Amino acid sequence: MNTNKRRYKRFTIDRINVIGKMLFANSVDIIDISAGGISLKTDKRLNIGGDYVLKLKGKEGLISMKCTV
Repeated sequence: MNTNKRRYKRFTIDRINVIGKMLFANSVDIIDISAGGISLKTDKRLNIGGDYVLKLKGKEGLISMKCTV
């Protein structure tokens, strides 16, 4: 029986070198990512409903996006 009730499949990014950055956060660890969102861990408290800018940097370049918790 499949207990995963997520709408989109989650993918870990441990095989590719992607660095996450957020304003005022010293550490942003990307846990996994999907078409519907991203799971991350940071040393900054993120408020539910709050809007934040997340930057993902990899060998292909930099992506900056507005995110809501």
